Amino acid sequence: MAQVDKVAIGFSRRVIDAPADARVLALTRQNTVVEVLARPGGHEAAILTVSGEEARQLEANGPHAAGTWCLSMLADVFGNDVRTAFAGAASTRWGQDVYARGAWSAARPGREGDRDRIVLAQPHDGRVFFAGEATDSGSLAGAYSSGVRAATEALTLLDRR
Repeated sequence: MAQVDKVAIGFSRRVIDAPADARVLALTRQNTVVEVLARPGGHEAAILTVSGEEARQLEANGPHAAGTWCLSMLADVFGNDVRTAFAGAASTRWGQDVYARGAWSAARPGREGDRDRIVLAQPHDGRVFFAGEATDSGSLAGAYSSGVRAATEALTLLDRR
């Protein structure tokens, strides 16, 4: 699983001068690239995507570390006014989830074709069915269609009994 987390930061007032749902990719003064969804749905907030070693480290440092780190990154990009309007933060911490153990699957270089064979979608013992983006096209649409497929397989099995 790829280690990726999303951190939502809420603000008490408008401090990011951007249109709703603006996607920002920026380089901070610490030479860190940050990916931000600014003002999601028109709300005074930002959602940062943190990946790789940074995500692992933030999760290891506890539940408040991600919010603190992301607020600093936002201050670098949008100015210190974001600190005065900070209303709270929440993080996905998908690496700590015993069922997810990460955020989403990623094929190893050279193994992208494994999804075409749909190896992960094969039922186990004819009675355990798998769904999710990793069993299909690697997209949200694939996650949905694989859920429909797995549900149909399970219902078919139940009808035979």
